[in-house]
Amino acid sequence: MKVWAVFLMLYTASALVVIDSALASSCLYYFKEFDWGCGGTGQGHKMYMCRCFNVDWLGSVSNCMATQGKNQKEVTHAWKHLRTRCLQKAHVDYSVAQIEGWSTNASKYLQAPTAADKKKLVTHPLSVNSTNYAVYRRSFNEINHHVFKSQWFGWGLVLYCGAVIAIFTVLNFFKRVLKVSVVPRSLSTLFLKYMMPDIKVPGFTPFTRFDLLLMVLFTIQAVISTAVSYTVQLPNMYMKGRWFLTMDLIGYRSGIIAFSLMPVVYIFGLRNNPFCFLTGLPQTTFITYHKFVAIIMAIEAMIHTSVWTAYAIKAGPYSVWSADAYWNWGIVGTVLVYIMLFQSIGFIRNFMYELFLAIHKIFGWLFIVLMWYHCISLGWMGWVYSIIAITVYDRIIRCWKIFALNRGFTRVKFNFISENTLAITIPKSDVYDSVYKPGHHLYLNFFHTSIWYKCFQSHPFSVVSSPIQSQDEVTVYMRVKKGVSKCLSKIPTDEKGNFEVWLLIEGPYGHSVQTFNEKESLVGMAGGLGLCSLLPTFYRNPKNSILFWAINKIDDLEALHMELDYLIAQGTDVRVFLKRSDCDESSSFAEEKYKYLSVSNSRPDVNSWVEEAHALASAMGKTDLHILTCGPGLMDSDISASVYQHMSLKDDLAIHFCPKNYMW
Repeated sequence: MKVWAVFLMLYTASALVVIDSALASSCLYYFKEFDWGCGGTGQGHKMYMCRCFNVDWLGSVSNCMATQGKNQKEVTHAWKHLRTRCLQKAHVDYSVAQIEGWSTNASKYLQAPTAADKKKLVTHPLSVNSTNYAVYRRSFNEINHHVFKSQWFGWGLVLYCGAVIAIFTVLNFFKRVLKVSVVPRSLSTLFLKYMMPDIKVPGFTPFTRFDLLLMVLFTIQAVISTAVSYTVQLPNMYMKGRWFLTMDLIGYRSGIIAFSLMPVVYIFGLRNNPFCFLTGLPQTTFITYHKFVAIIMAIEAMIHTSVWTAYAIKAGPYSVWSADAYWNWGIVGTVLVYIMLFQSIGFIRNFMYELFLAIHKIFGWLFIVLMWYHCISLGWMGWVYSIIAITVYDRIIRCWKIFALNRGFTRVKFNFISENTLAITIPKSDVYDSVYKPGHHLYLNFFHTSIWYKCFQSHPFSVVSSPIQSQDEVTVYMRVKKGVSKCLSKIPTDEKGNFEVWLLIEGPYGHSVQTFNEKESLVGMAGGLGLCSLLPTFYRNPKNSILFWAINKIDDLEALHMELDYLIAQGTDVRVFLKRSDCDESSSFAEEKYKYLSVSNSRPDVNSWVEEAHALASAMGKTDLHILTCGPGLMDSDISASVYQHMSLKDDLAIHFCPKNYMW
């Protein structure tokens, strides 16, 4: 019963903090100055273990709340706060009715406080001196106002993110559903040309100039929210010294802002981020925002932790502060956040990507536990509940996609199409054609006795649902590099080079492909297996489109030539480029076999691809040119630079750059 009583009180009262009830805190601090036989005037456990068993103190404080409250609702809330204080610090559970009874009984025996009562043991209930009490009430009203203002500053940062998402959602609705643009073409061209080129920052995947602008504005708002509007006056009876008061106010502000950003960090990092669907933005963009907001949150958390640590050291002794569990949970939580940020630095993440994913998830769950124990006695549990709800939501959706949409464990066939490329043939589930759309991708978990320790790692893959192969299955192509792909390549095969593995399939994810009209021109530029990400778009829009494909191995062409032949038959102009220095002798016959193949001693000039695509679209009188890319990062960067260079206000042709390499 004691456990349930504690839980109930933690739920009904905001927290064991001064901002829960200004009335309760005013009375508690007003009467702590008198001698109740407890040997001090502090607010720690030792003092409450004494005061909460002193009926004169209980009567004085409860009567103060009854007489100084503005209405019965405020009085009742103050009594609940007193109940929580005694329950949590003195481990005694009084009912509100008992507290009300002490207030009524004390009114019969009240005596006016005197200066001697601060030095001599008080043996009767004390009344309130209105003049002296007024300073206490003003003090805690101002503290409460500061804390509520800090909460609104935190909400302001959340609303900033909400406003950005709302704008993207509206634009995406007009573009995807209504097929119209609300932005004038000239303005759109200026925006694309100058705001969409990539910026490379160490530790981040490349992001656009517009992303940088959004993050700079968010940073400015965070700095202003942390730094301005500290209006609490002196003297303040909660914290009488200016230095201690300032540190306290900064500690509240930074801590509340950090808590406000927690759900933003978590929802931006979700695999099932609902904002991807609403805004049309790829998951990689939200991962960039996820990391950035996490950095701001970590800075606020560090300010919060540092301020209170300095406060505790100066107020002393530090051992008294560190004896509280919430204190230690908070420190561990701050340290954990910085470990996660350090682990997310680009070269570290890429070096141990699979281990990074596992550790990052575990640490994310552990952080929730730490914040629960840090806040359970302080308040603001709503933010903790929100990140629990976000995490549970993601896991429920993922399980639903795995076991309901994709039938759980599925036996699939792997086939080596070259020494470093695997083809995975996956039978469609009963609802596949209903829920999957061309352009969607999925995640795979691999289960095999030789790689059992990697079964919890899921990896994203583009799906090739070929119109010329069996309609009961789809194909996923995997390049053998390191990690799980390297392990899979070592599994023994049969005489045909095949082997079978159990999979958990999670999907669909991503956005479906667009359908273009006669006034729009489609051009694809792919490198290696990046072609798989472009094929769904070309299956839907094959006529009068152009597909450029750069490869290093003739094996890639041998594996996918039937797909290219189909596109050619449907009206696609296919160009394949193979670098001679990377070819074996048999490749010299490939040009004769594949008329669309060009073999050279150097890599293809992607700028010439863009120039040709632009010239052809202009000559055909097209209004829009859509350039889709998916290849190595350097290739995509070169293409994007060329595309933005060709954009011009004087050109009647609108160019749209659509990268499909999201660098998961």
